[in-house]
Amino acid sequence: MRTALLLLFGLFLAFHTSDVNAFDNVPSAEDIKSSITTEVSQEEKIDVEDSTTPVQEDLTEEQVIAGLKAILKLGLEDAAAKLGKRGSFSENEELRLYLPSSLNRVKKALGNLGITKDIDALELRMNRAAEDAVSPVAGYFMMGINQLKFKDVQKVLDGEEITATTYMDRRMYQGLAKVVRPIVKKKMSRTGTYRAFEDVMDQYRRIPYAPRAGADLEGYIVQNVMDAIFMNMAIKENAIRKNPEERTREEVKILFEQSSQ
Repeated sequence: MRTALLLLFGLFLAFHTSDVNAFDNVPSAEDIKSSITTEVSQEEKIDVEDSTTPVQEDLTEEQVIAGLKAILKLGLEDAAAKLGKRGSFSENEELRLYLPSSLNRVKKALGNLGITKDIDALELRMNRAAEDAVSPVAGYFMMGINQLKFKDVQKVLDGEEITATTYMDRRMYQGLAKVVRPIVKKKMSRTGTYRAFEDVMDQYRRIPYAPRAGADLEGYIVQNVMDAIFMNMAIKENAIRKNPEERTREEVKILFEQSSQ
C-alpha cells in the first residue's frame, strides 16, 4: 500500500508551505539514534554496507551520498512544514483520517441510531493527533537520513523521480514506525483521542448483541503520518530532479551539475 501511495504524490501538489518549525520538541540525537538502531529489524537494518559501485569519474561516492541525503532532507523539511500545522490533515480530503475499516460496523451502528456527534469528535481528535505528531516524528526521520547508507548509490542517483525516497521507505519504514509510536501515543493523549474513542465504544457497547469491534488507533495514526511524510518527500524529490531551481542545497547542486556533464 505504501508503494501505491507514493506513486500518488501528484495529489499533494496543492499543499502550501508554512513557517512551522519542523523540529520542535524532538528527542535528543542520542536518544533517537539509540532507538532506531536497536528497534530496526535485521532485514531493515539502517547501517548497511557501504557501496562499492563506481560513480561518475567527476563525483566521489561521498559527494553522491551527501547529495542524496540532502535531497531527502529538503523533502523532509518541506513535508514537515506542510503537514505540521493545524488543518493539514483534517481539512485535506486526501489526508483526512476517518475511523479505520475495523470500526466500520461501529460507525454504521451508531449512525443508524443517529449518534454521530461522538464519532465526529473522535475523528477530529485523530486528525489533531496526526498533525501534532508530524514535527517530532520528522526529527526521527532526520536522524534516520543521517544514518542512512546506500548499497548502490549509482542506482539511486540514476533512478526515477522518487528513487531516493522509495529507497529510504523500503529500508527504514518498519524501524521508524516502532520508534515514532510513543510520540503518537503522547499526542493522542494530549488531544483527547483516547477519551473520545472510549466515548464512542461505550455508546456502541450499549447496543444489545453488538458484535465485538476494536482497532489499533495508534498504529493507524502512525501509518498515516508516516505515509503522508513519505509522499510529500516524494513530491519534493520529483521536483528537485526535474527543476534546477528546487536544488537549494550546495550538495544537491554539485550532484546534478557534475552528473549531467
